Amino acid sequence: MMPQIFQERGVVESEITAPDLTQLEAQVRDRLRGRIRHFSFKYEEDGLVLCGEADYFYDKQIALHVVRVETDLPIRANRILVQVR
Repeated sequence: MMPQIFQERGVVESEITAPDLTQLEAQVRDRLRGRIRHFSFKYEEDGLVLCGEADYFYDKQIALHVVRVETDLPIRANRILVQVR
């Protein structure tokens, strides 16, 4: 059964495909302009999980904002690590 949040947002399970997620990831990477190292996200059962490494907490917040702007899919976790090099 599809999570209710997707139903509320009008997302149909069959609409979420690997190419769509790949395209979304490319759009987000382009907008981040290298702020997040090893940026990726994965689609888990009920939403997106953001992954990567950042030098500043601000960059982690920017990544979260960019993903929210680019998609209506729910974000379940922001696992971007903040590590000052």
